[in-house]
This record gives sequence, C-alpha cells and structure tokens, in this order.
Amino acid sequence: MKWYKKKKFWLISAVIVALAVGGWLVFGRAGDQIETVKVKKTDLIQTVSLTGRVRPESEVELAFRQSGQVARINVAVGQTIRRGGVIAELAATEPRLAVSNAELNLADTRLALDKMLASTQTNLLQSQLNKIYEDGLVASAPVYNDLPDILKALDNIYFGNDLKSSTDIDNNLEYYLEVVDNYTSRFNEVPDRAKRDYETIQRRYQSAFADYQAARRGGADDVRESAILSTRDLLEQTANLIKAGQDLIQFFQDKSVTDHWTPEQPTVIAKQLGDLIAYRETISGHLTKLIEITNTLAAQKDKLTDEGFDLDGQRLRIKRAENDLAEARDRLADYYLAATFDGIIASSDLKLGVWVSAGLPVAKLQSVNKFKIEADVPEADIAKIKVGQTGAVTLDAYGSDTGFSVIVSKIDPAEILIEGIPTYRVTLHFTNADQRIKSGMTANVEVATAKKEGVLAVPARAVTTTGNKKTVRLLINDKLITKTVTTGLRDSAGNIEIIKGLKAGDQVVTYAPNSSQ
Repeated sequence: MKWYKKKKFWLISAVIVALAVGGWLVFGRAGDQIETVKVKKTDLIQTVSLTGRVRPESEVELAFRQSGQVARINVAVGQTIRRGGVIAELAATEPRLAVSNAELNLADTRLALDKMLASTQTNLLQSQLNKIYEDGLVASAPVYNDLPDILKALDNIYFGNDLKSSTDIDNNLEYYLEVVDNYTSRFNEVPDRAKRDYETIQRRYQSAFADYQAARRGGADDVRESAILSTRDLLEQTANLIKAGQDLIQFFQDKSVTDHWTPEQPTVIAKQLGDLIAYRETISGHLTKLIEITNTLAAQKDKLTDEGFDLDGQRLRIKRAENDLAEARDRLADYYLAATFDGIIASSDLKLGVWVSAGLPVAKLQSVNKFKIEADVPEADIAKIKVGQTGAVTLDAYGSDTGFSVIVSKIDPAEILIEGIPTYRVTLHFTNADQRIKSGMTANVEVATAKKEGVLAVPARAVTTTGNKKTVRLLINDKLITKTVTTGLRDSAGNIEIIKGLKAGDQVVTYAPNSSQ
C-alpha cells in the first residue's frame, strides 16, 4: 500500500513535470514559425553613397600682372561682377600716356592715307594702274585659247613616233638627235630636257590659268598682277621649249641640204619644222605684249612711290601704328585687375594706397549660384560610377528632409591615396540653381548607379551562397525545397534580382527555425 502510494506519487509528479516541459516546448515554439515572401516583379535601384564638399563651379585667385600702388577699388567683397569688369586699378600715369600717344600716331597715319586717296594725282595714277591691270588680263585671254592646242601639237612633234626608224629610237626628237649627233654634241640634252620642261609647263599651266580666272572674277591688285606675271612666265617657258626643238630640227634640215642627203620622210620633217616656226611666232606675239604690259606696270608703280603716293607703304605704316597701340593697351591692362568670368568677390586683401606685387593674389573670385560637389570615392565603388549618372543630395545644413539633385560630370583618372586606400575624385554638378546652396557645405550623395525595371526579386537574405553556387529554399506543400538560382543586380534596399531558377508567385523562405536564415 505504501509502495503503491509512493509509486503513484512519483507517477503523478512525473506527469506534472512532463506536462510542464511539454507546455514550455509548445508554448516556446508558438511564435517560432517559417517566414516566406512571394516572388514578384519589382524595380531595383542600386546606389553608391558619397560624402563630399560643396565647391563653386569656378574659383580663381586674382593677381595684378604689374607691381604698383592701389589707386582705385571698384568692387567690394560680396558684390557680383561681370566678366571683364575692373575690380581694382593701380596708379598708371606713364602707361596711359603711352596709349594716348599711340592713338594719336595711328590717327595721323590714317589721316595721311586719306589725303593720299583724296589727291587728284593719286587718283589719276591709281586709275592708270587699274587700266594696265585690265590690259594685262585682256592680253592674257588669247593665251589660254591658243596654248592648249600648241602644247598638244608639241607633244606629237617631240614625243610622237612619226619618224621612228629602229627599235632603239623612242620618239621623234631622238630620231633627229641620232643623225645630228654625227655632226655635233651640243643637242645631246635636248630630248631629256624637253620632256622635263614639257611636264613642268603642263603643271604650271593649271596654276596660271587658275590665277587668271581668279583675277577675272574681280580680284584685288595683287591677284591681277600675279595672274599677269604667271601668264608671262608660262609663255617664256613655252617659247624656250619650242626654240630647243626648232634649233635641233633646223640643224638636221640644214645638214641634209649642205651634205646632199635626203631624209626618209622629208615631207613630215618639213611640216614639223614649219609648225614649230608658226607656234613660236604665235607665242612670241603674246609674250611681247605681256612683257610690254608688265614693264609699264612696274614703271607705273614706281611713279606712285616716287610721287610720294606709296599707298601700300602707308597702309603698312598704319598696320604698325595699330600694333603699337595694341601693345601699349596690353601694357596698360597689366595695371587693372579684371574678372575672368561672371562671379562674386569671395575675399579681398585690397586697400587704397597699398603697394602690391605682381603675381601676388589679392582677391578671390567665385561663380554665382553655380556649385559642384567634390567627393573621393574608394576603388571598390568607382567602377559603378559613370559620367551622366544622377543622384540625390542632402546637405547637413538643412537636414535629411531637404533634397537636391545632381549629375556626375567628371571622374578624375588618377588615384589619390587616402590612408593608404586608392580613391578617385568625382565631381557632381547641381542640376538646378538654389540660393540655399553655399560653398563649403557638407553634402551626402546617393548616386543611382544601376536600375532594372519589372524584374523578379527577393530579399538578399533569402539567398545562400556556397562557393559559386547560389540557392534559395521554397515552401511547397508545407515542405522545404532547395532550388539553385542565378542572381543579378542587388539594390540598396537589400533586394536581389533573380535571373533564373524562380517564377512569379513562388514562396521563398526568408526564415526557418533551426536555420541560419
């Protein structure tokens, strides 16, 4: 009986303990359940966080290029000024006097030219000069009518094969030379020299004709003179070419008569010699006219100079006077401190009467309402950032509720070591001007470096990485199934793109009891 009671007591105690432990297990696990999310399409935005400092778009320290005493201050600190505006001036009595004298000298030289142009004698001489130019162009016109045909004929007479008597003879000139060489060697160079001269004339014809056409279209005096001289030179070269061949053939013809032998083709030879004589007369006629005109032209230009009406010389004196004035003004500009762009005077050390040294900065100019942010980005993030990307900014001065927008405008190619870590300077510009932005403010930037729209995504904590393999667990019919996936972009909110392995609506486990997830 005692044993029974004792056994019953221990049995009841064991039940009570068991119930107590079981209740702890049941109630302790009541909130410890599997957590899942449904795979769905969403937009992912990846950002890089930067911290930088607001700087003016443009900033420069200004210095005088000349030493001197400050005589005038036109703009105070905090005032705006336009590009080229004078901030301050140095005492500059002598440089101003030099500018004044240069202006007077230029005025005198221009007045002298006006008097020349107004002179009756000058007008008469200039009118005569114009007529000579026109006469020269008129005399040049028939040259370009006759010369193409003459050059074509010379090509046939000199370099054709009408008289070829053996395989060793290349052209007519060499045929003549083969015979004449038995009498004299003074024509030995004629064939080769004629070929070179002919090719030169062909090239210069194109250039001279272009000069002539430009002059006929209303060119200035120098253009017309160049056209006339080019035509004359072309005629002289052609005349020499004709004479060389004519002398060779004439010698050949004379020897056939005096030595009583008959050429193989006397009719052809007689015609070639007659044609050369005619061509030479035509060229000589044109050349005589142009030589007369160019001699008259030179004499007329000498008259202009001899009479003291050297217009070109006076124009040159005006140009020199203009250069002297520009140089004097440049020297005077060294005594002025001018703004190099539209901006605001950020600081100034200028004081009236104080001596300043050349090259020593005395004022700082900053752009107005145009600011940028400079931030140093570690190499781990620099590959994500590209010029043209946009970002959102908050400034410590206004808190996180006030936002501004920026765009990446520059990435320095060279690294900067900060505490031994390679970093790269990135410049961002505000997309809109805002009076609240001040130089020196601390800026917190979120740059959107990548974005994908309408892609499948899950929380990144749901993905397990083992080596190169990535897996997730799916809850299917109250069972956990492991699935291999391919991932893509990871956004800044902790989500990751699923490229392959899942479909919309899958239940992905983000937490399970007795799991590291």
